[in-house]
Amino acid sequence: MDVITFPYGPLGSNMYAVKSGDHAIIIDPSVSPEFPLVRSKLMNAGIDALILTHAHYDHYACLDEWISLTGAKAYLADEDKEFLNDSSLNCSRGFGESMKIESETSDLGESLDVSGFSSMKIIRTPGHTPGSVCILFEEDKVMFTGDTLFEGSVGRSDLPGGDTRTLLASLKIFKDMDDDITIYPGHGGPSKIDIEKRYNPYLSL
Repeated sequence: MDVITFPYGPLGSNMYAVKSGDHAIIIDPSVSPEFPLVRSKLMNAGIDALILTHAHYDHYACLDEWISLTGAKAYLADEDKEFLNDSSLNCSRGFGESMKIESETSDLGESLDVSGFSSMKIIRTPGHTPGSVCILFEEDKVMFTGDTLFEGSVGRSDLPGGDTRTLLASLKIFKDMDDDITIYPGHGGPSKIDIEKRYNPYLSL
């Protein structure tokens, strides 16, 4: 399994392409599929799913474009669905935009079965938003943490729908995870669960 990172915009959000053979999944589709680097990296790869870790606009800015081009199914926790077309909730209003999505999304369960990928576990981690999730590929020991867990930090809980107490409760999930899991966050670079357990001050609360 290969992970390709595509940074997006002034907030430095990460879009990820997860490739397995000729199959690919897009996580947090914030970069246009027509962007030259995206086209070159994903040439001949079939896009089988689009997964949102949460519904802040900088993590799904190009969702409609991806769906229109690929026909892939989009997934988002139902708790965040109302964010998609509410510029206050999805935080686009604060940047002078009014982000609205025309496409439909399907709810995320405890796991997701997508062609070419196995053992994909959906972990509910509310706090940054009510529907925030992490996506764990158990066999590959790779996890996409959205804006829940960063290298050395965590996501904000003071935005609409956020809750500090709920976020701190969600963070406890990581304390029991395997040390050798690599995390790919919604902003910043990758890290290891072991490193976060030892040095991330929020995991000691």
